[in-house]
Amino acid sequence: MMTVLLASSGTGSYYGKDIAWAATAEGAVEFGTLAEVGRMAWKCWRKDVVVVLRYENPDCELTLNQADGGSSAANESQGLQA
Repeated sequence: MMTVLLASSGTGSYYGKDIAWAATAEGAVEFGTLAEVGRMAWKCWRKDVVVVLRYENPDCELTLNQADGGSSAANESQGLQA
């Protein structure tokens, strides 16, 4: 199962359910589609927002940087690239 989240690459916070920016993914809004999270990212007017695709296996988490269209694996220390 995949969840689609919005996060700040600068702070590591997630767009929150109950507060503006939550410290953990558990407090984050889960968007239904990439289109929904994309619209919210645009509304945030922040250059440091990224889309996070989370899977049950944390090694498969993927972060998409909207600013340049690039992407990076969550665990780059293992040499994983998107």
